Formats: sequence, structure tokens, C-alpha cells
Amino acid sequence: MSKHYTEDKWHDKKISDGYYGFGVAKLNELYNEDVLQDIKTYFAKEFSDIDKISNTLKNSRDSNPKFQYWFKKELEENNGNVSERISTAYKKLYPKDITLNKNGKIVYDFTYIKRVFYYLNETSWQWSKIIEIPQIQDLCLTVEPSALTNNLDKNGNLIHDKSNLFNKDGNSIIHKNNIFKSIINQISTDAIRYLYNEDLNDYDEQKQHINIIPEYGVMGMHYDDTSGDDRDFTTIIYLNTEYREDFEGLLKFYYPNFGIVADGSKINGGPMGEYSIEPSYLNVVVMNHRINDNVAGLIRHEVTKNSNSKNRYSVYTTYRKK
Repeated sequence: MSKHYTEDKWHDKKISDGYYGFGVAKLNELYNEDVLQDIKTYFAKEFSDIDKISNTLKNSRDSNPKFQYWFKKELEENNGNVSERISTAYKKLYPKDITLNKNGKIVYDFTYIKRVFYYLNETSWQWSKIIEIPQIQDLCLTVEPSALTNNLDKNGNLIHDKSNLFNKDGNSIIHKNNIFKSIINQISTDAIRYLYNEDLNDYDEQKQHINIIPEYGVMGMHYDDTSGDDRDFTTIIYLNTEYREDFEGLLKFYYPNFGIVADGSKINGGPMGEYSIEPSYLNVVVMNHRINDNVAGLIRHEVTKNSNSKNRYSVYTTYRKK
């Protein structure tokens, strides 16, 4: 037997070694069953709390209005061949005028995003066409933690403070004697130590937000622009505690192959391999920006269609060396 790898096994090893700048830590390999159950229970409660206010949320960032201009034209022409009932209803919902902010951009709210993806799901288009729609990658609700704190639900009841989930001075359910870490930061700390033998106590949290993708939602092909910061690690932690294969919503990383892929698949003009990660709370994604000239900031990735009737929640956090 040859001591050399086949191409597939070479890529498998490189992914396992973190060569492409990403790795996955399994919570059931980090914690015992009792702690894992505590995390699952806690995340399920957070999931429920955020769900109750999701329809009141707006994007924490503004977006290029290119998609909305495209959608306006689509509602006028119905190139997607939706039913007359849906076409008529959406024309009434969204008149022709588009209101931009002072920066010439637009801020999407979650209700709009959900309605758009429902419409797109009702068209005759394949999803391979839908993900090519201009700026569709902006139709992922990005919310800062502050937007989730002390909100009222639809019945006027106070949603509890989210400091345990996000803030550094929140209580930890993972290490009972350690109360200075939030749940997210503690899991990030343990995942990075597990994958790269680094201690996050030597790092400062830079940015943190939660991404929310509704039923039928996708996040188009993109890469994370790191040109404006000096991050060393990015972690992605999912709040979804229930997952089945038919829910989809996979995070897919694409990496270059040496030759033509067997099925002939090509992305951006070249043959690509792919690595898929299920959006389950058991999977913690860590992107390491310090290796291979920040390949983590260049590697293309996307989220496939969320076929779950429930929202897909992921907490995105970046860290930098002190």
C-alpha cells in the first residue's frame, strides 16, 4: 500500500489539520453529558426567547439596495411565475417607492426578509438561480446583542436580559466556579483551545452578532471581508438544538481541487471541493485567521436553503490578540 495520499484523502487531512483556515469542534467531545444537557436546555430557552421577538427585529447594518431594486422589478414583471394570488398580494404589500437612508442604503427588517424568501420559494426558479440574484447574501438578518436585551414579546412581557448568553460578565453554566465568562465566550474558549491549543484569555472580543435565517432562506456565496480588522479567530455557534438532515441550512466551505471534479461541478469558473457543516448546537465552527496568510478570510462559503419551518440562529464572534 502506498504511503502517499489520494487527492480526496489529502484534502480530508488538510481540512482536519485546519489548512484551509476552518475547523469544527464537537461539543460532545468537549463536555460531559450533564454539561451538554445544560447547554442544550439553555440554548433552547434562548432560541425560544429570540423567536418571540424576531418579527420586531431590524438589521444592525445597512445594505446596498441592489436587491430591492431587483425585487421591485420582479414584482412588476413576475418572471418567476408565482401564482396570481401571491403576485397581487405582494404588489399591494410593496409599492413602487423605495426609501433609502442618508447613506443611500437600505435597512431590512425580518418580516421583509421572511416574505421575500417565501416569494422566491413560490417561483419556478431552481435555487441555483436564486442564489445568483444580486445582493441576496444581504437577506440574512444580522442583529447586535444589544437589540436582543430587555425586549418585550408580542404580549408585552419582558424578555430576560441576555448577559449570560453574550456578555463577558454573565454567569457560566459550563464551569460552575467561573462566573466571568458568557456562555458563548466560554464555548469559544474551549473550542479554540481544543482545536488550536490557544487560550482566549489572551484575546479580546472584537465584534459579535447573531445571524437569523428564516424558512426558505439562504446566504449566498461570499467570503468574510477581514480587511477592516485584525481578527485572529472567528467562531460560529448555533442555537438550534434540534436538527434533521432534511432541514438543510448547511454551512458549506469551498476549496480548490487539483483537477476536474468527477461530476464536473464548477464554482467561479474553476473546479471546487466542498465541506458541509450541519447548523446544530453540537457543532462549533472556528476560523483561524493566523494561518496560511489568512486563508480563512478568503475561502468562499454559503448557507444552503433552510428547509426547517423554524429560524436558523448562529452567533458570530471575532477575537483579536491583546
